[in-house]
Amino acid sequence: MKKTVPAIISINEALKDDQDEVMNHYKRKGAVVTPADEEALHMFFSPTRVPKGMTRDEVREVIELYPLVKSAKNFLLERHEWRAREELKKIVRTSKKAKKALKKMYGSVPTAIELRPKIVALDMSAQSHLPTELLPHKEMTRRRFRLGINKLKRALEKFQNAA
Repeated sequence: MKKTVPAIISINEALKDDQDEVMNHYKRKGAVVTPADEEALHMFFSPTRVPKGMTRDEVREVIELYPLVKSAKNFLLERHEWRAREELKKIVRTSKKAKKALKKMYGSVPTAIELRPKIVALDMSAQSHLPTELLPHKEMTRRRFRLGINKLKRALEKFQNAA
């Protein structure tokens, strides 16, 4: 009698199922009410996963903080793009080799100056902007949540004062 090998679920499918389970749990608790709430919770922790174990009030606090986090992240992305564009212009002015390489890669220098900074900014957006306490290493604890949210609020205050 042959033994059958069970089907192997891909890691991505398992992670997606896990995230669906976490979201459904928060919906059942009444913390996530609307599709906009679900999107805000998901995007707050993006590009990482939404952690397990938050209370209803903690989930609501994250959802309420999301618009401010989003505007701060967008501001930083614009700054990264601007800085990358300025550095690229400087390189083009000073290096014939770089100019030639950019022409070869992008077809023309103006196209490179337009596209390359956007690519750099997108790369930066793939990195987490949250304090390490809010990253989904384990199940969320009250202590980790409070530490992370307090760090984030201090950083957002500085952002608001600077803007």
